Amino acid sequence: MKLRPPDLPSQLIDVTDFAALLRRDETLSELRVAEADASGIRLKSAVLQESQISNSSLSQVRIEKLHIRDCIVDRCDLTASVLADSSWHSTVVRSSRCSGIQLQTSLIKDVHFKNCKLDMANFRFSKLENVIFESCAIAEIDFYHASLKRVAFVDCDIDRVEFSDSTLVEVDLTRSRIMSVKGIRGLKGACISSEQLIVLAPYFAQEIGLITKD
Repeated sequence: MKLRPPDLPSQLIDVTDFAALLRRDETLSELRVAEADASGIRLKSAVLQESQISNSSLSQVRIEKLHIRDCIVDRCDLTASVLADSSWHSTVVRSSRCSGIQLQTSLIKDVHFKNCKLDMANFRFSKLENVIFESCAIAEIDFYHASLKRVAFVDCDIDRVEFSDSTLVEVDLTRSRIMSVKGIRGLKGACISSEQLIVLAPYFAQEIGLITKD
């Protein structure tokens, strides 16, 4: 799958007090943020574009309307951040802790999550299009009633992931390991391997009320 990569300018502005800039409620662009601490910040809205954030803490932030475009988020902590109803475009999130991140009712397009801890992340009612999850910990991710179009899971361990009432189009699971899923009927439209089908067989049998006996 080919994603639209972040389009960053050749020159970025180094930022020392990222939290203060966020509180201004202005569009922030062309920034280089490193070693920043904005954990626990509460904002009505934030717009960030064409920027790079690295080695920074954004844990437990709460932003009611976040718009992020053409950004690289590298080695950051977004644990338990509340970013519902946000929009993410052409962004790379890599080697970051995103456990329990709240992204329900969000639009996520051309985004690459790589080497991220995404366990218990909430994508309920979200729309994901052209998204790659690569080498991520995704146990107990919640895709309830989400729309996934052209989404690939690469080298991930899929365990207790919720797909109930989700809509899947061109979703590739073949390059990951599946242990268990919830809402097996929601996998309609996904591509799985024959080996994965064997693992999922008990869940399909349970869904249709099939009784097996040896």
